[in-house]
Amino acid sequence: MNKRVFFSFCILISLCVTYSCSKKESEALEYQLIDIELENNPIYLSSLLNGIKPILFETNESSLVGEAPNLIFTKESIFIKSNSTIIQFDSEGKYINTINKRGNGAGEYTAISDFFINEELNRVEILDKRQKKVLYYNYNGEYIHDQQIGVWAIKIFRDSENRLYIYSGYERDEDNIFQFNVYEGEQNHSFSEIDRGKSEFLQISNRLNFFKSARDKILFFEPFNDTIYALERDRLIPKFVLSYNGQNIPQSFYAKNKFSNVFDFFQELKKHNYVNSTYNVIETGNKLLFYCMKESKRYLVVYDKIKKKAFSFDRIIDDVFSNGVELPFQDGEFILFAQDNRVLFLIHPSWFINNSERIIVEDFKVILNKLNEEDNPVGLFGYVD
Repeated sequence: MNKRVFFSFCILISLCVTYSCSKKESEALEYQLIDIELENNPIYLSSLLNGIKPILFETNESSLVGEAPNLIFTKESIFIKSNSTIIQFDSEGKYINTINKRGNGAGEYTAISDFFINEELNRVEILDKRQKKVLYYNYNGEYIHDQQIGVWAIKIFRDSENRLYIYSGYERDEDNIFQFNVYEGEQNHSFSEIDRGKSEFLQISNRLNFFKSARDKILFFEPFNDTIYALERDRLIPKFVLSYNGQNIPQSFYAKNKFSNVFDFFQELKKHNYVNSTYNVIETGNKLLFYCMKESKRYLVVYDKIKKKAFSFDRIIDDVFSNGVELPFQDGEFILFAQDNRVLFLIHPSWFINNSERIIVEDFKVILNKLNEEDNPVGLFGYVD
């Protein structure tokens, strides 16, 4: 190879490397900046969800749903994590089965830190943080096997390729310094190093951290983080960056304060007018929905992806089955559990009983006549445009 050919070859390689790096950098920078002004306005339920139908969950000794439940639904079933059990109902709310394997023996868990429904393999996957393992059961509650993960973790999730994502939040220790450990067959890798400073105090668990769209795209989000990420095999890619009109928590807040625990952190946070984001994210083809908090008040933000405009609300008014009753949106139990554009949320029976005179739709009146205060929550199922 003569010098001219060699020189040309080096330039070509350099250009290829530069293009590749530039392409990765541009991909990382292709996020949508969303400007948000928090306002005290109501949104009507008919503007939020379509095709709403009630689900009356059967109540018996084996199917009682406790406080702060988590929920995952498939086309055929609804799985509800309640305390140390996983309760399975069919899509109409009929009780099917309960997984209750709490203990210290083989095939048992000490507590359910999180769970995932693996539809591909028809199994329930339970994270036991204390034992640092994931336990696998079939839908009948029969133990299959377990998997040691060796790290403190607070959430688990799988993508369309069946990779298992172990999310540790800010639980950093000598055994693990990464937020994500990914198990892919016999291989595993880690990414997103845990901030050492925040690991001292920001060990806060959120009810939800992942959302899966109809196109099998996964979004990741967490409290005190104004970025919503696309989760890929080995990285987080910023997809939406949220701007709260100068009320975002600045990085200087963390840099200049050395918090020794989460109590000190919240005490200092209360002195400021910052917005705490991000919770309960849902994305469809046309919309992005999420919660945020300001001064202990919850706001629902609806971002129109077509018009590129955000709207915020502090109340949800029902105009579907009542004559304008306010839903318990400010209650911490009010969560929009979702997959793609399908949404299911729970309301305590007392809300229906207390507002019985204002229920106007026959299907809901039938359910109301069957309700007692001690019954399971009522499910409301609908679709986001």
